[in-house]
Amino acid sequence: MVRDRRALPGYGAGHDDRPHRRAGGADVAGRAVGQRLAGDRTHDRDDGHGHGGVGQLHQPDFASGQYPHHGSRQLPVQGLHPGGHPAYAARVRHRDAAAADLLAAAAGGFVVSGESVLIVGGGQAAAQLVVSLRLGGHGGPITLVSDENAPPYQRPPLSKQYLAGELERERLLLRRAEYYESRDVELRLGRRVLTVDRGNKLAVLDNGEELGYDRLVLATGSVLRKLDAPGSELPGIHYLRSLGDADALHEELAPGRRIVIVGGGYIGLEVAATAAKAGAEVAVLEAERRVMSRVASAAVADWLTGLHRQSGVRIRVGEQVRGFAGRRRVEAVETANGAYAADAVVVGIGVLPSADLARECGLGEDDGILTDEHCQTEDESVLAAGDCARAVNTALGFAVRLESVQNAVDHGQVAASVILGDPKPYSGLPWFWSDQFHVKLQIAGLARPGDDTVLRGDPSSGRFAAFRLREGRLTAVEAVSSPRDFMAGKKLIAAGAAPDAGLLTDESVALKDLIQA
Repeated sequence: MVRDRRALPGYGAGHDDRPHRRAGGADVAGRAVGQRLAGDRTHDRDDGHGHGGVGQLHQPDFASGQYPHHGSRQLPVQGLHPGGHPAYAARVRHRDAAAADLLAAAAGGFVVSGESVLIVGGGQAAAQLVVSLRLGGHGGPITLVSDENAPPYQRPPLSKQYLAGELERERLLLRRAEYYESRDVELRLGRRVLTVDRGNKLAVLDNGEELGYDRLVLATGSVLRKLDAPGSELPGIHYLRSLGDADALHEELAPGRRIVIVGGGYIGLEVAATAAKAGAEVAVLEAERRVMSRVASAAVADWLTGLHRQSGVRIRVGEQVRGFAGRRRVEAVETANGAYAADAVVVGIGVLPSADLARECGLGEDDGILTDEHCQTEDESVLAAGDCARAVNTALGFAVRLESVQNAVDHGQVAASVILGDPKPYSGLPWFWSDQFHVKLQIAGLARPGDDTVLRGDPSSGRFAAFRLREGRLTAVEAVSSPRDFMAGKKLIAAGAAPDAGLLTDESVALKDLIQA
């Protein structure tokens, strides 16, 4: 079945109607770089971390309320040569950024690749890959298939600003639809890839259409871990993963509404804070002995528990959910210790890698799609990126699967570097953040349960950091409203530092001096 591209969302007069064939066959549309783009509110620039030629999607600082709005003012558009030196430095209006992409490639000596790229997934990694490829000079066809009906968007605000009604839907988009149109990136929204024939390099969509590729990138993200308990299908029980999920949950948040949240991780506590600020009566039920048990130290977890309780949130740990009760919709959550009345329930008990497609086409999978340090699977024509991928991190020295914006961005850049013919290894230091009430929690590195913890600053002040150490070496930093400690901690971890614990806790000692030491 051949689908008319003019029926695609965002299709405009600037599209080329020639058949979409594999690159190398001369049907590579070059119109992308000459078209103008009006109203693009994001920008391309190098990430400053040595991934030359692959620009990063920079996120607005939602915590401070800042969002880039460029209007028609002059913006710098920069690209880097694969070797790392500037390829060009031109100031252009952002609507001319499409042309600037190939100007950067030409000035830097890039070879404009003709390979056709098929991206399965519509999240942060997929969006980053598109931007990095076009900015790096890739001129071949790019098709992005996503089962969502919107172009790639940011997920972190779904549990915070967007859920609270403080952020417009349009401002969630990583790039507007016009961006993809102007770069001749074909969006297949609301579609799923059912099967992949790796031998013939064909993907079959849920409408029967077949898409060929030279390079396939699986950026399928993650799927929600569902709670299997009696009554779990009752109306009023919510999960939060997509725009539609956030829209449905937003309707439940009102003063006096009883909201019970199952799970005390990032999503659970962020939703709890948002609901409490909306005036709802909130209870968080956590099965473990403390909240954030997988990602934070006991010191930080206990402090966050206190913050929520002071803000009116009931937190109950060690609560095992047995089921849900209600007639036409959920009315209570039942646990081993009793029942909690509920007008609505939010279940946030984690996610699983979306690796079914990889598994079905015979690719290795173990808590994620297995890749090397270049995000390449055992099939050299197939890469994996984002939440679905378990990739070797050369800085850490082992394979890891992470669920974070920065990990997805890093993977998108690495995958692009491979397709562009100048592979860069995945070596980024993992970092995460969470906004809860007026507090920003920032975490860098990966700690283990047995790591030691030392505190810098007084938790009662609302501004402190927990440093994690293993055999004297710094493994992670967890900074509570302390960005300076967070940044210094990141540098210490990246340097493989083994600082004296006493110096870490001494606020009279500048952490930057420990970096130099």
